[in-house]
Amino acid sequence: MIIQTDRFGELHVNEDVLIHFPEGILGFESLRKFLLVAREHDSGFAFLQSAERPDLAFVVTDPLGFRPDYRPILADADRAMLEWDGKAPLQVLVIVTVPEDVRNTTANLLAPVVIHVEKRIGRQVVQENTSYSTRHRILDELARAQRLIEPAAASCPVTIVSQANQEALLRRSV
Repeated sequence: MIIQTDRFGELHVNEDVLIHFPEGILGFESLRKFLLVAREHDSGFAFLQSAERPDLAFVVTDPLGFRPDYRPILADADRAMLEWDGKAPLQVLVIVTVPEDVRNTTANLLAPVVIHVEKRIGRQVVQENTSYSTRHRILDELARAQRLIEPAAASCPVTIVSQANQEALLRRSV
């Protein structure tokens, strides 16, 4: 299939590379089909390009590159929407805002994009009752990461919380 984009021009892709977002992305709920486009050089950043709107591409990155202890909470509803059995690989990305002064680039840790890699299903998962925000300055997070004594284990990119124990978890964190 051919996807027209403002940033990359005409892209020739197999339909199986598309990522389906059943609920869209916040603010763009009507757009359901996206694909990841990486630049040839490995900068650590990619673009989540809409297959339906040529001018829409979000800059995204793996948050573990600057926040090694980042573990978003994945609730039952998120797992169901992603059709995730707890075993298949998930990819966690965060949307990045790049201002004119790139030193002030920020990442949205409050609403990560979680992708079921095998099924090509995505969901933006808004975190509740957390200190994460939509504007974590990446340079500050890198400095913080250097001070961490023991980064979180890389075995699972999310924290699984069932509805039954979510309230108990929230009571302990308050």
